[in-house]
Amino acid sequence: MVKRKTTKKTKNTNGRKHQEKVHCIVKRRDGSCHYFDIKKVYASVYAACYVVKKKERECEKIANKVASVVKRKVHALKQVSSKTISGIVVVELKKLDKNAAFMYDTHRDIS
Repeated sequence: MVKRKTTKKTKNTNGRKHQEKVHCIVKRRDGSCHYFDIKKVYASVYAACYVVKKKERECEKIANKVASVVKRKVHALKQVSSKTISGIVVVELKKLDKNAAFMYDTHRDIS
């Protein structure tokens, strides 16, 4: 059994706030389970934006927005499917850039 940690805002030694990791189990298409990692969401959204010729700053901005929405929606869940996460990403990405959303969605189908 995997223990779930909640997000808690704390101050580090520099006085800046940071958040602890949210532990949610992600069930993948192949049946395996892994901890939720927001960095994977950020990286895949960034890559989709980069492929459609967005500038680096724009890729970062879009990836941060999408990642924060996904993190907020997954936060309260103990387990979520990778399909659900992908669905959230596509919906949010379509709001910001339809071409990047298309690339994200079709890449998932290829891999």
